[in-house]
Amino acid sequence: MLVTSRHCRGNDGSHLRAQNTPPIDSLTIDQAVSEALGRNLGLLAERYNLTIADARVITARLRPNPVLTLDADTLDLLGTGFNTQTNNGGPESYAIRTDYLLERGGKWQARIAVAEGNRAVAQLQLLNTVRGVLMDVQNAFVDLQSAKDSLKLAQENLQTLHPTSLTSIRRGSRLAICPRWNC
Repeated sequence: MLVTSRHCRGNDGSHLRAQNTPPIDSLTIDQAVSEALGRNLGLLAERYNLTIADARVITARLRPNPVLTLDADTLDLLGTGFNTQTNNGGPESYAIRTDYLLERGGKWQARIAVAEGNRAVAQLQLLNTVRGVLMDVQNAFVDLQSAKDSLKLAQENLQTLHPTSLTSIRRGSRLAICPRWNC
């Protein structure tokens, strides 16, 4: 996840560094955390879930609108007239209708309470995702530091062991190379 620099190989075999990516020599834990919080796709999705929950709260607070319906049937738009022997046309009919949804008491407030509860859950999920990302980045950073320290210790051990092993080999002692198995 941590990138020090990006290289490409040119046609002539030379290494080319990407134009927009400066090399990074070291990275602090705060920089790693801010990078992870800014670019984590799961965290971005949880932020959108919070926005969706806000929109659902707004929608729950809306009251239903009445519906007005206008209807006109069997109109003589072509001007042929209504004649039962030629066109079986009937009398013109008009209708006006209004519909309004009646809700039982407390349903509107219950719908708002559910939407606000869902918003609270979305906020907690966002906080949990942030906590998870922080923990993952910090654990990865500690693991990286531990690996660097282990590598440094192994290199120091190799440096101290190497001259001793060469001296023992020159003297003809095989125990210095593999003391357990008596090679």
